[in-house]
Amino acid sequence: QQVIVCHLRRLDMHILLVDCFPRLHKRLNDLGVKLTLFAKREDFPYVSGCHDIYERIIFIGKDKDIVEWKKVAESIHDFDPFDKVVSFPALSSALPLFLSRALHLHFEYSSDLIHRFNNNLSMIKTLTSLGLDYTPALLVYSVKDIEGFGEEFGFPIVLKPVNGIGSVGVSVIQGKSSISAAIEWFEKRSVSARPWIGDEPDQLYVEKWIRGQEFSVESFSESGMHKVICVTQKLKEENHCVGQGHCLPALINEEQY
Repeated sequence: QQVIVCHLRRLDMHILLVDCFPRLHKRLNDLGVKLTLFAKREDFPYVSGCHDIYERIIFIGKDKDIVEWKKVAESIHDFDPFDKVVSFPALSSALPLFLSRALHLHFEYSSDLIHRFNNNLSMIKTLTSLGLDYTPALLVYSVKDIEGFGEEFGFPIVLKPVNGIGSVGVSVIQGKSSISAAIEWFEKRSVSARPWIGDEPDQLYVEKWIRGQEFSVESFSESGMHKVICVTQKLKEENHCVGQGHCLPALINEEQY
């Protein structure tokens, strides 16, 4: 996010925002950038207290077709042209790319990169092809598929949504007897409406569960250059991998770093 803000050298810009991240929107506003916000109706509480930083806010129902977003953007662009479409985080959906193309504006990220970022199986295949990760994974359609994967690679395994975010709908399956409960957990909690991703929203896959501590590398990447900020240690509960805390920076030595 900092990289995007720093590269907005022109202050007389009009940006179409398609997210709900008011803290970063405020930074853009402080730079003198004119902002139009597209948000879902359920995001109203997040922006109601800072509505004055926007030129306009358009709330669109989550059940509306992506074409409606496009038509509204085009109508505004006709009389108050946008210079850029921005989303924080930038790869969270293909909607900014779709709108950028519709408005004939440049967008930094390709559809292929956005797909890999949002499709866990696609990312796993990419990492495997690069020799970075060989964790077994499989798209599943039935309890039998899950049982077969567990028999081949051994339990415990992890059941996840293909297009999932965070730990929503995720379960660690210790054995065959816990498969039904994992599927029920997914059906109750999985994000099922991300129409601009382009994949079946309710697909499931399984992967081998890897025991150990979990870390993430926080970095900014642009044009093949990567700036590592720190390493974060994640604290999660064991059944559904829900984050319970972070240690930032991680308490590791220089060699581990």
